[in-house]
Parts: sequence; C-alpha cells; structure tokens
Amino acid sequence: MSMRPTSLSLTVTAPTANALTYNGAEQALVAAGKTTGGTMLYRLDDSEWSEQLPTAKNAGEYTVWYKVQEMQSTQMWQNKV
Repeated sequence: MSMRPTSLSLTVTAPTANALTYNGAEQALVAAGKTTGGTMLYRLDDSEWSEQLPTAKNAGEYTVWYKVQEMQSTQMWQNKV
C-alpha cells in the first residue's frame, strides 16, 4: 500500500508482514517500508522507536507499528502492520 500523507514532500510505502516459519533464530517480522523526505521508524508494542526492523525468535502474532518522521519538520505519521 502506498500512501501520501498531508506533506507534499513525503511519500510512504508501508512495510509488509513477512511470511515466516519457526527456525529457532531471530527473524525480521516485516519487509522494510520506503519513504522519501523522511525516516521510517518501527516498534513492537510499547518498545522504543528504531530504524531497525523488529525481530522475534518465538512463533506468535506480533503487531509492528511504523511511523515516518519528516526530515525538515517535527511532523510524524504512523500506522501499524
């Protein structure tokens, strides 16, 4: 899904959930989203925002939040996968 938030200089392509099979190792839960004019940030539940893709080792359902912080302002836009 590609979205254009209110800023004309910001384009966002949402991250997508990875189809994973348990293998005993940490795995990225989503494929990276893309943005122009900002930085894509991710988090699991109430964890800290990070540019790193969230990972998990155990099988289960996870909610990955993402947001984009524009480079030239403090405006942010967020959603979840």
